[in-house]
Amino acid sequence: MDNNQVQTDFMRGNRRGPDHTAYQQYGYVGLGFHRLAINGLDTISNQPISINGIHLICNGEVYNYPELYAALNLTPTTNSDCEIIVHLYREFGIEHTLHMINASEFAFVLYDSIKNIVYAARDPHGVRPLFKGVRNHTLCFASEMKMIPEGMTITPVLPGTYTDGTRVHTYHSLPSINPALLRPQYLIKETLYECVRKRVLHTDRPIACLLSGGLDSSLIASLVTQCLRDLGKPPLETYSIGLEGAEDLKYASMVARYLGSKHTSIVLTEDEFLAAIPEVIYATETYDTTSVRASVGNFLVADYISKHSEAKVIFNGDGADEVCGGYLYLKNAPNEVEFDKECRRLVKDIHYFDALRSDRCISYHGLEARTPFLDRAFVELYLSVPANLRYTQCEKELLRTSFEGMLPWDILWRKKEAFSDGVSSLHNSWYSIIQRSIPASIQHEYAAQTTLLTQEQYYYKKVYDSYYSTVLPYYWMPKYTNSKDCSARTLETYAD
Repeated sequence: MDNNQVQTDFMRGNRRGPDHTAYQQYGYVGLGFHRLAINGLDTISNQPISINGIHLICNGEVYNYPELYAALNLTPTTNSDCEIIVHLYREFGIEHTLHMINASEFAFVLYDSIKNIVYAARDPHGVRPLFKGVRNHTLCFASEMKMIPEGMTITPVLPGTYTDGTRVHTYHSLPSINPALLRPQYLIKETLYECVRKRVLHTDRPIACLLSGGLDSSLIASLVTQCLRDLGKPPLETYSIGLEGAEDLKYASMVARYLGSKHTSIVLTEDEFLAAIPEVIYATETYDTTSVRASVGNFLVADYISKHSEAKVIFNGDGADEVCGGYLYLKNAPNEVEFDKECRRLVKDIHYFDALRSDRCISYHGLEARTPFLDRAFVELYLSVPANLRYTQCEKELLRTSFEGMLPWDILWRKKEAFSDGVSSLHNSWYSIIQRSIPASIQHEYAAQTTLLTQEQYYYKKVYDSYYSTVLPYYWMPKYTNSKDCSARTLETYAD
């Protein structure tokens, strides 16, 4: 493969890591890394990390690295938390290494030049992205599809797996239900707090929080605020975004006042939201309808933070709807068994949708997303709770009752509002604005095809096809309903 082309494609991902770029060749294996420095703000912590013939590039945070160094009785040679992966691999091999760090988030490629083998691995729930490209006898791994040379067959490295390029091994699976967990609220509260706390402690860069005023982001903002106060740190920066009259702006301001955060409300026009769509599709590498709709606000708020704040670590509330069963359509699940089954499917596939949106929109602007609800410990605990305690007519009731007293009642019990809907007012929904604004040329082209259901789908797919050739496995759509649109505002349960 042409090395110049490889370098050109590699540079397409440099927005993810604006602090340092390096590309090293080790025989027939090349390793390149764009670094966003979060821990170890020095040159010795740059990547690739090379120790005694083991070479590593890792987009990740290994939260328990101090304990692991203590257990190994080792002293690190850099200030990067990722270095511990090399030592664990040398001591225990790849599988045991992954079990020892799987409470973290990561996507890494490790080249063992002694054994002449390459491993690529991804965290349990796909918080960090990783793709594999194959053509003939050439193999490429990258954080984004746009970094993989044209002509390669591209597939995602699935969450909770690792590969040597030919075989795929699963090292993580979702837990079974534990019938003994009958009063889990205390455990839920303590576990989520610890998931937030370790993410607050594990950064040398300033922190901010995305705040929609919904339950999930408000809980995370509240827990981050508590951690910062315990550490004697300045107030948390919070950010919300929307169109004039957006529901999220109103509720986010209410939460910010309650928490005493340094809050910024970003109000943009319909034209500014609409103009962002093509670049959003390029950044997110998806044409899924609900993902594109939700990504526009996420993309624009990250852009604002990158230009107006020193914060680099951005907390969010993503993952709660999948783990805790927060989508309104789940009220129509026929029974608790089906409810539990659907939650597990949503968690398994979140890397195609909300985890993708959160990572791409934030990292495209040189920032890092922190997603506590997708911490392995929280996911395992919550999905272990008997399904009858999770399956109620009030979405996420178990999560809400676990945190009573932490938020104003109006926020703690606010009805689910999708981020793709909440950025707009109730009388002029974002999905309607998009559908009214489809370019006339797209409308004419759509009329001549029979594959896609809506003009909006056709528009997104046309933009996507100008950049990429990989196909989504399926569109995100609510189940247990006759609705033809993915917006929660079109569901019967939204009006309940």
